Amino acid sequence: MADNYSFENQSTCPTPFAELLSTFFRHADDPTSDKYLELFAPGGQLNFGPTPAIGKDAIRTARESSLNPINGPLVAQKHRLGKVFLPPNARSTERQEVIANGSVSYTLKSGRQVDCNWTSWVIFRDPGAGDWRAEFYEVYLSTSELYDAIKEMMGTAT
Repeated sequence: MADNYSFENQSTCPTPFAELLSTFFRHADDPTSDKYLELFAPGGQLNFGPTPAIGKDAIRTARESSLNPINGPLVAQKHRLGKVFLPPNARSTERQEVIANGSVSYTLKSGRQVDCNWTSWVIFRDPGAGDWRAEFYEVYLSTSELYDAIKEMMGTAT
């Protein structure tokens, strides 16, 4: 059985970027873990949804308001990693851009499952000693089916 948390082309990606993202997704899918926050620089920015979350506390709050095994609206998520790409000429000794893609299955509190494809753009920065952290992370995902399912579940469908 394939590991959902390994990229198809992981062995071709320079260290440590594929490993950082693999670890991030593994912990992001565990609603009891905060270790996904280790990917981010202290002032890192996550763009997922209409409002950017800046800083680890804001990123944690944004996640907890959507992925919560008791309150929902999402009670579980499971990522499957596709490929990871490093754009040419997008690396220096202290900065690296990374593009990754895959799919994710969301489970709503109602039990309904919604599957989506995603692409992410991450800008890593190394403040020194090989301690690469995401200063910018943007997720591209068609959320219309997911939001419609949440609205339907909450009785607010239009």
